[in-house]
Amino acid sequence: MSNHAHGEKNPSAKKKHGEGEDKSTKRHVYVEPGVQIDLVKDLRDKYERSENESTTYNNKQLLLTKVSAALLLIRNIHRRPIVEFP
Repeated sequence: MSNHAHGEKNPSAKKKHGEGEDKSTKRHVYVEPGVQIDLVKDLRDKYERSENESTTYNNKQLLLTKVSAALLLIRNIHRRPIVEFP
């Protein structure tokens, strides 16, 4: 019923699996003794910078929210009612 040769269940699966072998993902890094790789330090600095920017943005947002709430409160206190009840 199948057009595949005997013992070969899915030839396209084997082909797809082997396609990634053309490009190697292995990388070799040679480091001289006494040299420190600052990858972790760089990532930590980047994370702290991002946190500081986020904190600054959140503080500005909170300030604007407080100012808006205060202005709305002042507006509603001095506002005359639309309909006066007898």
